[in-house]
Amino acid sequence: MSNIDRFDEIAGQVFADLYNSFPLTKPLGLVNYIDGDTALDPNGFTGAELNEDAEFVKATITWLINAGFISSGGFHGEYFTDVILTPKGLECLKLMPGSLTSTAGNQLTEAVKAGSKETLKMLTNQVLAVGVKMVAQKYGLTS
Repeated sequence: MSNIDRFDEIAGQVFADLYNSFPLTKPLGLVNYIDGDTALDPNGFTGAELNEDAEFVKATITWLINAGFISSGGFHGEYFTDVILTPKGLECLKLMPGSLTSTAGNQLTEAVKAGSKETLKMLTNQVLAVGVKMVAQKYGLTS
């Protein structure tokens, strides 16, 4: 699987989790988004380093924070604390793209439940595209 596909899948799962818990904050454990039962690399120098998959999840969530889709109280060990959708993130997930019969957030939730990775990736791309359009409009970058 390509890095973009992995990113889309993880971001979609994160969006679905946060949409379902909104307006409450929640911790996001890296282990919830990887295969396996630990985010730590037992072969690391101290044994407390993150494994490769957990590092990728951390980078994905960090990107979502930096892009303004979610906010967090910080990262501690193996989880992000007090994570919540930002107004931008919520607005993107509440939209109903033309091909959908319910909100993107609801469709992401259903895709996660069904294990439909291709649908999850497609919906995540739509949500991120809406966010990019919002930023472009805010800064007058659209014609």
